[in-house]
Amino acid sequence: MSTHAGNAGSSSVSISSLNSQLLAHGYAKRPLSLSALSDNEQANVSYVVSQLLGASVANLTLVEDLNARYRTLEYEFGRERKARDKAERLNAKLETDVEGYKARAGDIERRLALEERKTESLRHDVAQGRKALETVRVAAQQEAKRSQLKLDKTLGQLARQSPIVPPTFELMNPVAPGATAPVAPGALPLLETTLQELQDIRENLQTETEAFRTIIVSTSNALNDALAAGLGMDAPPHQRHSDFFALDKPGRVQQVAGPAAHPQIADAKLRALVGDVHAALTSGVSPPMRDGSGETEAEAEEAEAQRRAARERERIESDLRDRVKDLEVEIAIVQGREAEAKKAIEEMAKLNVGAAVPKTTDFEDARLRDELLRQKRLIDAEREQLRAQAVALGEERVAFDAARDEHAREQALAALAVVEVATEAEGDVSLADLAAPVEERVVAPGSTTPPRKTQQQHRYAPHSPSPMSPHAGASPRRTPQRKHVVAKRRGPKTPLARLVLERAARSSEGGRSSSSSSGGSGKNPFGSKDSVLGESRRPNAPSEQAPRKVLGSKSSLTAPTAATLARSQAKLAASGAAAPREAKASRAWR
Repeated sequence: MSTHAGNAGSSSVSISSLNSQLLAHGYAKRPLSLSALSDNEQANVSYVVSQLLGASVANLTLVEDLNARYRTLEYEFGRERKARDKAERLNAKLETDVEGYKARAGDIERRLALEERKTESLRHDVAQGRKALETVRVAAQQEAKRSQLKLDKTLGQLARQSPIVPPTFELMNPVAPGATAPVAPGALPLLETTLQELQDIRENLQTETEAFRTIIVSTSNALNDALAAGLGMDAPPHQRHSDFFALDKPGRVQQVAGPAAHPQIADAKLRALVGDVHAALTSGVSPPMRDGSGETEAEAEEAEAQRRAARERERIESDLRDRVKDLEVEIAIVQGREAEAKKAIEEMAKLNVGAAVPKTTDFEDARLRDELLRQKRLIDAEREQLRAQAVALGEERVAFDAARDEHAREQALAALAVVEVATEAEGDVSLADLAAPVEERVVAPGSTTPPRKTQQQHRYAPHSPSPMSPHAGASPRRTPQRKHVVAKRRGPKTPLARLVLERAARSSEGGRSSSSSSGGSGKNPFGSKDSVLGESRRPNAPSEQAPRKVLGSKSSLTAPTAATLARSQAKLAASGAAAPREAKASRAWR
């Protein structure tokens, strides 16, 4: 009797505690009345309600864990997005700086080439002026010698024809009165012959003098132009004969000089012009180069070598400065990430300390300290890994740029080769050849199987958890060693009913073939190879009509059209190869 009373008291106590829990959690608005039930039924009901309450508490714990993981993933997503945006801005700024440097370098190179061309032109003009002046000097000396020889010869002839009158002078061919010529024709007198020769000599000398005057004036104008170009000024107006051979008087008044003073005027002006050109040429040249000694070329080569070494040293220094700037930027990025991590750790510690959820986030001080130390070590390891990955990423970027440029060049060369071959073949191809089909190879897309997840990996755990996540130590941190591309299914998925029917058809066909091996092959009740359930009618099976359609559609293409179509297909293949990577990246971000 006492035992029965004790059981009744314990069941009433358990029912009252269950009612209080149900009211506290909001599962019931008023206490349950279980007095009409027996003791066993009351015990069963209390057990079931206790299990349900425990399951609800477990579900609440799971929901809290999922919320914590969601917040961790959201934080990681924001951090990665900020890092990506910052890297994109930095890359854009660096590309802009590089373009500016390239533009300035190109401008400097163009100006240097222009100055070098001007210098070469001036040197060529000066050399031509010197040659022309030397030619004029030699020609004038030779002409003066010839004129002197002719003058000496004429004077000798006049000296030999002395005016000695014989004592008996007799006129052999007199002129009749009233006539203007002698009766008998004969040779001209000696005086008239001499005068005619002198007249011819005078005309020749005048012609040569005018030619020399023209050469001297043109040489003077050329020297003036070269001197003005060397000094960076505009070319002066060309002088005429009257201006060149005029005497310069004070007050900008010119006086025309006589022919006897022309040689002195030309000599003085040409000497002055040559002196000005010589001074302009030797103003920026060292004394050994002016003297023309044998050490000029050696010193010039040594100076050029020193300039090349200086330029190489400046280039190396600029590269080192750029590298230092890159390292400073990377250090600043790592420091910013470290500061963000510290701030997140502090906020996480405050949230863990201030959390008041019973039986879920009630950590002790020692456990919290150990957890923070472990997270700090994980953050340090992640920081080192990020630094190494940043260096490796820079190297991969350089290699990728080089490979991309090489690939672009190869594509351009291949396209040019295809176009040239198509153009050459276009002239020889006939109408029958143009109507011939262009065969192309149809490549079936390769099938790849997605990786399976192991049972040890939690279904809610992220691939790379944050150091602040409570699941960071559950699984070891892994870095993917290679990219995994999963091809999407192109066609519709085969229904399960069709697969079952096909399997039954294959099994029945196998049984009939084994039973009638001596009397011929069995007949498939579901159809032959081309039936509804055959392999060729499956939606996932490759169609045999596709190559025929492709060949039929390209049978009337010309050679240039085929080349253009080949380039378009190459671009489509490149874009199709890049599509799985973009799809994988989008799935990873999601």
